[in-house]
Amino acid sequence: METKKGFTLVETIVSIALLTLAITGPLSVATFALRSSSISENEIVAYNLVEEGLEYIKNKIDTNTFTSGAQWRDGLSECESGNGCDIDAISWAIISCPGGICPVLRRSSLTGLYTHAAASADNTDTIFTRRILLDNVPGAGNDEQELAVTISWPERDSTHSFTITSHVFKRR
Repeated sequence: METKKGFTLVETIVSIALLTLAITGPLSVATFALRSSSISENEIVAYNLVEEGLEYIKNKIDTNTFTSGAQWRDGLSECESGNGCDIDAISWAIISCPGGICPVLRRSSLTGLYTHAAASADNTDTIFTRRILLDNVPGAGNDEQELAVTISWPERDSTHSFTITSHVFKRR
């Protein structure tokens, strides 16, 4: 009886199947890790943009109270309307949000800062939209307001958003 050396067709198919499984497992893990890192990066940027909005409004209130002698909420009427507002931390401007829809933030390629400056080669649209809303607190009179900053952005066929709230007070 004569024996032939080599692989049969079945052995070759099984080998290819095992190799395919060995390659696709790590590739799917790498794909998932890349997708997760993109989502995490956007969440970090979004959190910092919310924090910037909170700090800007608190700074504006402090400036009104301690340096200019103005009423504590002067210059914030855009944020007190039901539509809300946004801020441009570079130009120290408050941007209105007609119909409650705030404009998309732009990012300066020169400074890396987010702004509402006109679109240009240096200022490109991002995926982030921020809305700041000041609202009266029931029973607090004119001495306290709730400050809510919401950031939203589209990603992977859905819209992500979160809101951070704080309370601001009239200083005496």
